[in-house]
Amino acid sequence: MILAPYVPRAASIHEAVYCYLSVERAVLQETESAVTNWATQYWGPSWHHIMVSDPLHESLSGWDSPNDPFYMLKAIAKIPKSPLRGALPPHPHLASFAMRVFHNRNSWAHFGNNQLMHSIKNDIQQLVVFATLAEFDVAARAKEAYEALDTLTKAAGGLVIAPVLKVATASVARAPETEDELPNVPDPMVVRPRVGSPWESDLPMERLELNLKQRDLLNTQTGQSVKDRWPTAALAAQVVNRWLDLSPSTPFVHVDPDDGATVGFLEGYPYLIGYVGEEPDSPEGQYRGFLSDAIYVYEGDALATPDYGSPLEMTTENQQAFLQEVKKRRLPQGEAFQISNYGDLVHLSDDGPVRVMTLR
Repeated sequence: MILAPYVPRAASIHEAVYCYLSVERAVLQETESAVTNWATQYWGPSWHHIMVSDPLHESLSGWDSPNDPFYMLKAIAKIPKSPLRGALPPHPHLASFAMRVFHNRNSWAHFGNNQLMHSIKNDIQQLVVFATLAEFDVAARAKEAYEALDTLTKAAGGLVIAPVLKVATASVARAPETEDELPNVPDPMVVRPRVGSPWESDLPMERLELNLKQRDLLNTQTGQSVKDRWPTAALAAQVVNRWLDLSPSTPFVHVDPDDGATVGFLEGYPYLIGYVGEEPDSPEGQYRGFLSDAIYVYEGDALATPDYGSPLEMTTENQQAFLQEVKKRRLPQGEAFQISNYGDLVHLSDDGPVRVMTLR
């Protein structure tokens, strides 16, 4: 039985997420069916035990349920000589898209997705391509669902329906309780989400303008630059350029006066895009910002795209630092990486995306 993916009816994040999850479920179900049927014919009813017992398949040691398509994808994507590749057509790019689907599914299942419309659409499209290359029956319906979402978002001009958010109002003025009490001291109990995450709270009360022509951040009342809020002019320019490169839906950002947390709208949805002024340190291993679509695979002493073998250009310093990190973390050949708009190099591990280093 083919599961029918959900065909979206509106250009909203909710509809896009529902579409992705339904397409993923349908494609993974057909993956499980195709691999199970082929492996049973190839090895017999004990195929799963034979598969996980092979020393060459050490990376599949956690595969407990024979019907788990997550590990089937992992075997096809990350074990070059895996016999499970015989369950699907021998297309040269099939393993590459299996890897993309594998990592996307891992991120959605355990760590949440950056709820950015183009990111969700890209994940759905990769499922469609994988299903098409695998010659799955569900491919046509998955493509129909993707094309419906794509048509709706283009008709909406790239803006999606965002939740109604209130602008935080200033608190009632009061006299300091002690002489040592200072205004605008950040609340130590406030925990900010990762930069790049959807913003779920009320919008911060201060509004500034991102000016594309001047490539500057301006006070909306005076029209003056506020770049002096950063420690250096170079850092201010770097941050403002990073925000402008995101192509925000509106030219305005909302800033918390206490810690500088800055919210911008991308495709009609609010995200923590960074900070005005100094940015707090991120937890070890947590990447910042938004990941690029490109995936790079560790092969030899370099990173290259799995589809066409295009190497990632790195300075000698970055190359040496990367190889040291690979050695320290004992990462095997074939591991996948992405880069964020902060320059964070992110390892797409089985435990989720992990920042390895920042490219300088």
